[in-house]
Amino acid sequence: MRSVIDPNIAWRVDTNVDWEPCQFEESRGALWENLRKIYLWCDFPGIPSPLANVPKEKLYRKWGDFLSEHSAGEASILLMACARRLPFHPDIAMEAFPELLGPVDQSELQRQYARRLAEREVGRLLAEKTRLENLTESEVTATQILKSKAAAIEEMNRLLAAAHRRLKELS
Repeated sequence: MRSVIDPNIAWRVDTNVDWEPCQFEESRGALWENLRKIYLWCDFPGIPSPLANVPKEKLYRKWGDFLSEHSAGEASILLMACARRLPFHPDIAMEAFPELLGPVDQSELQRQYARRLAEREVGRLLAEKTRLENLTESEVTATQILKSKAAAIEEMNRLLAAAHRRLKELS
């Protein structure tokens, strides 16, 4: 919402883009999941877009692909947002979220980002450990992951403990 209301946030894209709405039923609700990716299309103060150095053609191709992940209605909301034309007055948003245009605490954002990365790493390692536990010895030998299943699980436990320690440090 801040990207629509805050005049200090520049959008790198506009509504002049080729895209097709997604026809799959599974795409309904994708907007809620993908709102966290809005930073790709905006330049927040002090946080440049990761796509800042991408050529304009590629940027708009990615923007079109992003829009095409959504139903027509959801994509239209994104297109209204990049044109700063959401169907409500900014005063309503400011009343509901008074801190919306407040200063950005870079250290807190970095801490939150590091915590999310640590949480994902713990989840990834837990999934990998489960996968390793389900391997038979012949599968481990055949794929030459490690010399033995026990060694692989021991290494995974070590990595998992390190990831949990990192997560606790960030809490």
